[in-house]
Amino acid sequence: MTTDAHPFPAAVSERFDVREELVRTELEVLARAQDRTLGREVVLKALGPAAVEALASREDRERALREARALARIDGDGVVRLLDVLETERGPVLVLEPFAGESLAERLARHAGEPMDPADVRRLAFDLATALESVHRAGVVHRGLSTGSVLLSAAGRPRLTGFSFARWDRATGMTSIDYGRASSDAAGSEAVVLRPTHPAPEQVAGQPADARSDVFALGCVLYECLTARNPFPAEDPVDRVAPPPAHKLVRDVPRDLSELVERCLARNPLNRPQSAGEVATQLAAFADESPAEAGERRHAWWRPDVMQLALAGAALFAVWVFALRGDGEDGERGVQLLDQDAASATVGRSGAPALQASYVASHALLIGIGEVYADQRFPALSNAEADVAALAARLDEMTWENWQTTTLTGAAATRQGILSALRDVEHRAGPDDRVFIYYAGHGEPHERASESGWIIPAGARRQAEDPSRADWIRFDEFSRFFDESEAKHILVAMDCCYSGRLAAPRSATSTRYSERFLRSKAHVVITSGRRFEVVSDGVAGAHSPFTRAFLDALSRTDTEAMTSSALYSEIADAFVQEGIGQTPQFAYPPRQSLGQFVFFLQP
Repeated sequence: MTTDAHPFPAAVSERFDVREELVRTELEVLARAQDRTLGREVVLKALGPAAVEALASREDRERALREARALARIDGDGVVRLLDVLETERGPVLVLEPFAGESLAERLARHAGEPMDPADVRRLAFDLATALESVHRAGVVHRGLSTGSVLLSAAGRPRLTGFSFARWDRATGMTSIDYGRASSDAAGSEAVVLRPTHPAPEQVAGQPADARSDVFALGCVLYECLTARNPFPAEDPVDRVAPPPAHKLVRDVPRDLSELVERCLARNPLNRPQSAGEVATQLAAFADESPAEAGERRHAWWRPDVMQLALAGAALFAVWVFALRGDGEDGERGVQLLDQDAASATVGRSGAPALQASYVASHALLIGIGEVYADQRFPALSNAEADVAALAARLDEMTWENWQTTTLTGAAATRQGILSALRDVEHRAGPDDRVFIYYAGHGEPHERASESGWIIPAGARRQAEDPSRADWIRFDEFSRFFDESEAKHILVAMDCCYSGRLAAPRSATSTRYSERFLRSKAHVVITSGRRFEVVSDGVAGAHSPFTRAFLDALSRTDTEAMTSSALYSEIADAFVQEGIGQTPQFAYPPRQSLGQFVFFLQP
């Protein structure tokens, strides 16, 4: 509809000719406009009347700018591009690129009660997951994904918008969403409380949102597309009941797609895909498969000829694995199969088992810095050095593993000492070796790079005395080790604050990993917390929660081996069961294949 009266201040009207109002609600107004200065069409987005009234303080105005600041950080084809932002007396006005089309909500409303074609939903899901991955790669969490925040072109290609709830690292005023009742001001009028359409359970519980919260919202959007139903219609998010699988409501929905959406909607974030990139990778694995082909493949195992062939193949495979599991002439270990239960916790897996050939040598570099920090005027850590000593003792007990262990603790763990030890391991490790690196100590976030941070070695000075941090070590030194070491399998475990910055998932979302890759390199990062989390050193005289869970996993007697993904699952489950207020992370560094690092727990 066109209108002569619009909510844009005079300063905006001086530059922009507002031609058509596209959306007007109490919270926001969107309008098509012509930029008189640059001679181009744009879309203006301003705060609606209720949102303007909420601008009572400078903090409120800063919060109103969150969408602009989030969009400014993101570089992705699937996200609406921010051209400019104008600060006015009525709050910020965003200048966005024009986008011809409609919202996904409008598309569904036009076909009320009619689900979308599953093939279209599959393509939409891949595009949205890829766009979300670019959002998360920029350190941003959308927190408000819904059908209303997805714009569709005439060809059906989506673009993300609606970043009003977005948060990112080091942002100020970014708290968890308030899901309580709307409050009243002194005059008795009810205040406006903004809430996202599809909050994840952890958001409802007041916990910080991360990429997996956006995965949950993505699941809600896809479920609505597949079934034309809101998966959680209850107004109170606490009363949610898991919806029936989409393929049980709509016959044409492929079961693979339905099950992926069901995983996205899991109440526990650990049971969801751990990144939008993982969702895209799984969608790519069956993107060209029709529902009929999927059904034929699912039921093929019940055909007698296929069953007979499968049983014969399994028998031969068992003989082959048994032979390889025995000791060779040089006493080396044999082949270890990735257990299927652990595979579900693996980020970006394609579902094929990973085979690990014998390790020629095993190298461990364990670094722990604790009480010596007090001499450097940093808070002392009472458990870090004991944590490393316990891990070294556990590796030594596993005599059949033949670990070559280097331990750096206390005053010996200087910048030079740590870097020299990393270089030494790098030079000694061959292409059929494995390397295990463990760090327990202080970590600090990088002030400009959201995916990097610093570890503080022994002897390091505080930043006030060493502004360039010449005595500190960048997380990038560990990333460089992945790129330059020849070792086939590498596991880096970081037990320090902000360690998730090393584990930031950055794998390519469009790559379809083949089994050949799964048989090759396995470069893995497991950290004790996310990129913005301060982690616990534990009760003095005990172990940190991360080390305790790590040791418990390596001390299990009911399994022969522990893969890196199973190890992560053990740690994550322990954190949930013990109510530890931090979230461990698991990631494959970029450009690396998705195999498994293996600890053999029994001879």
